[in-house]
Amino acid sequence: MKNNHKFKLFGIISLPILYIFIQFIFMIMISIIFVLMNGKSDLQNFLNSNIYVLMFNLLIIIFLLKKYRKYNKDYNSKIEIKDIFKIIISSILISLILNLLILYIKNILDINIQKNLSLYLIIMTGIIGPISEELLFRGIMYNKLLEFNSEKKSTILITIIFAFFHLDIFKIFYTLIIGYILIYLYKKHKNIKAPIIFHIVANTFITIIMHFL
Repeated sequence: MKNNHKFKLFGIISLPILYIFIQFIFMIMISIIFVLMNGKSDLQNFLNSNIYVLMFNLLIIIFLLKKYRKYNKDYNSKIEIKDIFKIIISSILISLILNLLILYIKNILDINIQKNLSLYLIIMTGIIGPISEELLFRGIMYNKLLEFNSEKKSTILITIIFAFFHLDIFKIFYTLIIGYILIYLYKKHKNIKAPIIFHIVANTFITIIMHFL
């Protein structure tokens, strides 16, 4: 039985890895198709436009939504307007405090933090990224962990997996805290929209404000 649980856990952990791998394969496929149709001369401009990344992530969101539907019966409670307001305010405050702390540490370590602000960055980091990540991590992976783990253990596991998925020592510190808050909101409101709202507001706000800071 324990070996079976380990196998299931490995399968769940591999989901975000599979997500990255499929994105890589998609990039190669779309590049090959573009070269066959237009030649190599404009390939770099096409890749730099990031259109293919948006296409891929929109398709992934549609796929994840279909997979998540099986859990809707357990996590489909209504969120009150006052709760949405609280989520938005807390998202701005928490993300700002954490990022100011990271900014302070990076300045002490003399780490370059310059980022170019663009509409693509806001759409991907502030909207598409949070939606796909919430559906994947909280909506699907967490519910799969609950099938053979306690709620407490599942919460800890999904928080750690989410943090290490970001592959950056400063982002891991940030996402450990944010990841726990997101799963807390999901369980409290029993609706995937709660962590999605928090995640979108936090990412969008920080993407814009950190550019000016």
